[in-house]
Amino acid sequence: ERHDAARNREDWKALGQLFTDDAEQLTSAGEWRRGRAAIEKGVAQTMAGAYKGGTYVTKVEAVRMLVPTVALVDGAFEIANIGTGGSRRGHTTYVLVKANDDAGWQIAAARSMVPTPVGSTPGR
Repeated sequence: ERHDAARNREDWKALGQLFTDDAEQLTSAGEWRRGRAAIEKGVAQTMAGAYKGGTYVTKVEAVRMLVPTVALVDGAFEIANIGTGGSRRGHTTYVLVKANDDAGWQIAAARSMVPTPVGSTPGR
C-alpha cells in the first residue's frame, strides 16, 4: 500500500525509502535498476514518460515467509488510465526484508513481468 501510494503521489523519495540501499528492480519492460537512487530515478522517468497519468495498483496474492525476517510476496499489478490510453497489467514478486531499525520491512528485490504467449518470443 505504501509503495502504490508513493508512486501515485509521485513522491520518489518516499518510494525510495521503501527499498534497501542495495535493492534491485527488474521492470516489466526488462530494465534493470540497481540501488535505491537508480530505482527512484527510473520510476520517476517512466511515470513521467510512458505511463504519464497512470495510477499504479498492486494486489498481493500470496506471502511466503522464508525466515522470520524475509518474505516472498507475489501479486498482480496494473498501471491504469495511462495518458496514452489503456492499462499495463502483469505480475510482480517482491523480496521483503525486516530491518533491525525503525525502517521496518523494506523491498530488497522487485521483479515484474507481463505474460507473453507460449512459443518463440516476438522480436522487438
